[in-house]
Amino acid sequence: MSDHFFVLMYATSGEERNVTEFRSFHKVEDAVEMVQDWLSRCCCMDCIPEEKEAEVRAANGGELPETAFLCPGVKEPADLVKYNGFYDYESLGMFNLFLTPVYDMETAVKFRGGMNKEFGIDREYSDRADRMLAHLATFVQSFEDPALDYSEAEEAIRTFLMRGGFDLFDFGEYVPDTIVIPGGSTDQFSH
Repeated sequence: MSDHFFVLMYATSGEERNVTEFRSFHKVEDAVEMVQDWLSRCCCMDCIPEEKEAEVRAANGGELPETAFLCPGVKEPADLVKYNGFYDYESLGMFNLFLTPVYDMETAVKFRGGMNKEFGIDREYSDRADRMLAHLATFVQSFEDPALDYSEAEEAIRTFLMRGGFDLFDFGEYVPDTIVIPGGSTDQFSH
């Protein structure tokens, strides 16, 4: 059993505050800190642990402050999905937060399959697709082999997700500096 897990976070809030994160963690508290940092910085929310709700309400006449975000109890990586949802805080605006924790072989295989289905990696016949499939295999194997170095695979997957897939015109193969356009008559274009 491996001691690490990964989290994919898709979060949107207003103009220019969209975030795609993909990171590995060893402690669930660090993943929670990443989420709460985004809530605080990008949504101006005050993260209130569930166990402090009564105390905060008592200090505010029985109401939660408008900026209060009740953070769910998270004890293990699987609990991170408790944050998922569409939120509307009226005057503060709306935001979406979706976390995909990957913490064992089963979730890793599902994640790999989901990425392949979403981006059609195996339908592209190129070196870059082969490399991405190899990185995804390393990602999955990291849950079987605790000694496996998955850092290169993590970085490749992160870059891929942040770009939204493969670059449109970069197939990862050699492209000459000079592109020759075959000559031809231009008489048909002049009048």
